Amino acid sequence: NGEMLVAAMIYYPAGGTGATETGETETKTPAFIKVNTSVEGEHGSVSGSGYAATGGGYDVTFTPDIGYAIDKVLVNGVNKTADVTNNKLTVTGITSETNISVLFKALTVTASVSGGHGTVSFDSSTFVVNFTPDVGYMIDKVLVNGTEIDEPYTWKEATFFSINGDR
Repeated sequence: NGEMLVAAMIYYPAGGTGATETGETETKTPAFIKVNTSVEGEHGSVSGSGYAATGGGYDVTFTPDIGYAIDKVLVNGVNKTADVTNNKLTVTGITSETNISVLFKALTVTASVSGGHGTVSFDSSTFVVNFTPDVGYMIDKVLVNGTEIDEPYTWKEATFFSINGDR
């Protein structure tokens, strides 16, 4: 029928102004708000910066390098580390430009054999811990931070690949 619909999205910075049809100036609320993400230092990454709908939320994923974990997450300078679950954070109620930063820390692993009838080795490049009992002995149990674990291991050797915090 020859009709064309044209739509445009106009972005006003927070607190920006625009002219009304009568020429009056009014303050506009932006439709989308800028969200900036960054890593303080090194040893990991954070999902990219982008835009959130005004009043909406923004999901961020943090990925520490092997041997590192999240130390601190700041949202506009406020510590939100406790709100991070499985290396993910959702920031809600965004009404102004938002800055999200993460700092990673090196993990600490302390491994030992109780009773002295075996050896333990730790490879910091792969974060693998190996327990090897002496001949005639077997692994009785493995404790992580004082709690017995049910991870699959044999009674001859235990290798762990899922270290995700100080142990």
